[in-house]
Amino acid sequence: MSLSEMLTKKLRLDSLLSNRSESSKVWLCWRCRRIPLKYVFLVATRETESAGPHRIELGSYDAIQKRTHCPLCKLVLSLLTEGSFTSPETLEALSKEPQNKGCILSISEEYGEVDLSVSYCGTGMGRIKLVTEDNHKDSVRQAHGIRSVGMKETLRQVQGIGVDQNDQAISVADLKASRSRHVQLLAIDVLGNKLVSISSGERYIALSYVWGGTSMLQTTKANISSLKTSGALGYHWEQLPHIIQDSISFVRMLGERYLWVDSLCIIQDDECSKRENIKGMNKIYNQAFFTVVALSAQGANSFLPGVRPHTRPPQPIATIRKLPLAVVPPDLYQILDRGFTYDSRGWTFQERVLSRRCIYFTEKQLYFNCYEATACETRRIPDWNDTLQMFNRLAFAVRRAEFEPRQNGSYLLEDEERDLYRYMVEGYTNRNLSYKEDILNGFKGILAVMKCLGTEEIVNGVPLRILDAGLLWIPAVRGIQRRVTRNNVAICSSWSWAGWLGKVHYMAELRGNALTERLRRRLEDLHVEPLLDDDSWCHDPDLKPRVLRFSTETLPLSSFSIESSAYVGFPCFSREPMHRILDLRGKHCGMIFSSRPFLPRSICDYGLLLISSIKKSSHISDDRSVSVVDVHMKFPGRTIHYVRRYDENIFNDSGSQDHVLNIMIVEWKSYGPAERVALAQIHAQAWREAGPEMKVVRLG
Repeated sequence: MSLSEMLTKKLRLDSLLSNRSESSKVWLCWRCRRIPLKYVFLVATRETESAGPHRIELGSYDAIQKRTHCPLCKLVLSLLTEGSFTSPETLEALSKEPQNKGCILSISEEYGEVDLSVSYCGTGMGRIKLVTEDNHKDSVRQAHGIRSVGMKETLRQVQGIGVDQNDQAISVADLKASRSRHVQLLAIDVLGNKLVSISSGERYIALSYVWGGTSMLQTTKANISSLKTSGALGYHWEQLPHIIQDSISFVRMLGERYLWVDSLCIIQDDECSKRENIKGMNKIYNQAFFTVVALSAQGANSFLPGVRPHTRPPQPIATIRKLPLAVVPPDLYQILDRGFTYDSRGWTFQERVLSRRCIYFTEKQLYFNCYEATACETRRIPDWNDTLQMFNRLAFAVRRAEFEPRQNGSYLLEDEERDLYRYMVEGYTNRNLSYKEDILNGFKGILAVMKCLGTEEIVNGVPLRILDAGLLWIPAVRGIQRRVTRNNVAICSSWSWAGWLGKVHYMAELRGNALTERLRRRLEDLHVEPLLDDDSWCHDPDLKPRVLRFSTETLPLSSFSIESSAYVGFPCFSREPMHRILDLRGKHCGMIFSSRPFLPRSICDYGLLLISSIKKSSHISDDRSVSVVDVHMKFPGRTIHYVRRYDENIFNDSGSQDHVLNIMIVEWKSYGPAERVALAQIHAQAWREAGPEMKVVRLG
């Protein structure tokens, strides 16, 4: 019997089994029958050899969906349906890529228990575990609602983390000489159903959610007095969106009293109040006892799953071969990559990273996370997961600053500041804002914390102390455009990421250790100047373009030639096409990261500025190459190959202090300062041979 005939026969058998009545015997599909379930859950450990295969390929999402008679496949399907990343269309598209194997079940061991780990195209989706008398409480969550007792226990266990004896939040700003600890803010009194004025030193909970265009009750100058009367919010209860109603109920359920929600706790038609609250977001969220994150909500009118009955599905549980099996959702760090609407909004980024503790509401599970521990409804607080560090970097820096003295005027070393700033910018620019002018408003809380940590002057969103690294951003999307107002006035400067629309990444060299030893700034006599004499058009001084005046080595772009063929490269996980740079001998000496065509007739309008230099280091596996894929090849199914940054047979690194030079390509303007066009990297030897000149440059 041929392979195709065998598969046809097995598919026909599965089809016949699916037509049996529900009252008949439980039948597994031909793939799941290969799994020795009793041996896996009752005998096997990581050290023992299983009686069957350790990995079972279940096929694509579409194939699993057709095996509706198989109870194990049904459990697997329940793990593949949360978040936009796991939409049926996305899952099916991923499974068609040649390198992907679809859904895979594998035997794994976690926290001392053996279970079946479910992954799809290499991404962990969750686990299926055996429910026993010993682990029942930790394995099975409440069917439709939240087990508030368990959440209270979790909060009690972590109550001492990052707080003082009176459970008052310790902000880095407290360490400043002014000792100005707390701020005054409006909050919802969930017991009195009204707005009250409190100090941020009191214990309160903050809400982080997406508005989603929902019409809702908002605090204004006209109604603030009435909303402060007892029972006022109860009178306007139907005007509150579901997510705020549920948050009030949840806070009350935990025995807490105060809740901070932006739509009600900021006077929406008072520009002065809004500006002060935007500047103080670092204190509002950092000093909250914890933050409720409505992760799976599509908008303000969505429910907080589990707060009210029947607002989330019951946990999938099935008895297979007399074994009670339960689905355990994936870990928090895996859930945070699922592409929820929450993760696409710009304002929610700083709300999450500024919070000391977060409680995440998803459709299937409630998660708790702080910079010391994680927990969920179906698991006790486990050991710290290193992967979650990437979501708590700012909180780590804040916590360390509470207990460690400053070093050279800062709580952060330069490498730490560069790495923290890079992560924050890359995460923030990956999100959307309704208004272009809010690009720095949604980032001000993060910048305020960095200032408290010792960061020096910040201009257009870039700290001057790490300007050498702060300038080395590359668009992560094609066709990046300048950020302008409705009147076509540029917002921020061209050299700042805040002056452009779209996601950005930083060069791969900025991801190594000991960067300070390798990266050398080449800008001298740096001064910051206003771009326009009359900048009254902008009420926010942070958005006003600024000019950097400095001395550095320069060359005309005509000193080199640029190949017209392009590659899609990944030196910084960017999709911006790259072009090879050739010296006048036609030798490959560098790469330019830009999709912008540089035509021969216009090449004289562009110049090259030396920003910084990088010494060759063992921290990078191969400093001379970047992985790329031909720009004409289509995704999925693309083939990655390598293009050298330069021709190592021509350009020798021996005896050279500088390995690669980071170059900014600028367009010279006859009526004003030069403007950034793109970034490039050129070998130091080729740069020296071209004969650069030291000039004073004005970059706007």
